[in-house]
Amino acid sequence: MGMHGGKGEGGSHDKILRFLCSLGVKRIRMHPLYHKADPLSHLAIGAAIEVQRLKGPGLLESIYECRFMRELELRSIAAVNQRLVRIE
Repeated sequence: MGMHGGKGEGGSHDKILRFLCSLGVKRIRMHPLYHKADPLSHLAIGAAIEVQRLKGPGLLESIYECRFMRELELRSIAAVNQRLVRIE
């Protein structure tokens, strides 16, 4: 059983599409980056779950953040944290 509970990629996506079709929705427009973002979000969520599973509850957020960045690194996922965002 894999990270997605044994279901194939897009299993929940297919269920959503079938549900929308049953409501009479004829056309669904996905964001142009959906097909890139969806697999990345699954990988990131999987990494976060692994950190929580290994470290357990009750730690400081900064510890989880550090371990999450390390888990992403171990999975060869490039990431940056705490980016400065200018608000004008």
